[in-house]
Amino acid sequence: GDVIITGTFRSVTPLINRLHVNTFAGGDGTAGKPFQIADTARLSKIQYAADKNYQSTANIIAPKTVLSNITLTGSIDGNGKTISNYVLNSTVNNTGFLAAIATTGSVKNLLFSNISVTGKDYTGGLTAVNNGTITNVTVAGNVVGANYVAAIAGNNFGSISSCDASNASVNGLNYMATFAGNTNSGSSQTANVVLSAPITFLTEAYGVAGTKNISFAFTPATGTIVVQSVPTGFTTSVAGQIVTLNAPAGFISGAMQLS
Repeated sequence: GDVIITGTFRSVTPLINRLHVNTFAGGDGTAGKPFQIADTARLSKIQYAADKNYQSTANIIAPKTVLSNITLTGSIDGNGKTISNYVLNSTVNNTGFLAAIATTGSVKNLLFSNISVTGKDYTGGLTAVNNGTITNVTVAGNVVGANYVAAIAGNNFGSISSCDASNASVNGLNYMATFAGNTNSGSSQTANVVLSAPITFLTEAYGVAGTKNISFAFTPATGTIVVQSVPTGFTTSVAGQIVTLNAPAGFISGAMQLS
């Protein structure tokens, strides 16, 4: 905002000076002169003016922000800087570093390192919902949710391109993806990979005596199955989407866990 300073001396015409002040290291929030973000405190200030333009000027470690509640209608230019050790634990849907990016919003040139984001449906490392433009964003760390979970956006209506999730671990119940868990008509997500299983995924297998092959259909077909645990005496092997069970003599029933 502006501070107006008036100086007077006897009958001399008053001297009036206008001083513009802001909380950031520089800039005025316009596209040509974005506000400069150099620390966690300034990063958190985005919540009060989500329609402005911002640019990172330094790496930020372990930010404690409340941006997971805002919709970004302006822009964030990471300027190649890194936000590291960010932690967000939530028990609700639509969870992310940002709640949403509007159609007018954009995020670019930003890196996230060693982050941990946990939510439910539509959880994304960067944002829960993207309606805008995300370009050249890297996410490394852990993103955990239920359905539609991704390193970048849980639910994408906009554009995601030139992003990197190669060092992100994404875990959930179904529709886990590199960049966008759920994709919608008109959206674009270059090189997105979604791991999904049918709603009627096999939970019971009968007739297991001796050797039996069981097929598990999921996409992409190039995904891998890992046998986590088996009943006592069982041996297993995996080839693509087929798990071969070898039951011991005397086997009646038991549980096994796959991932």
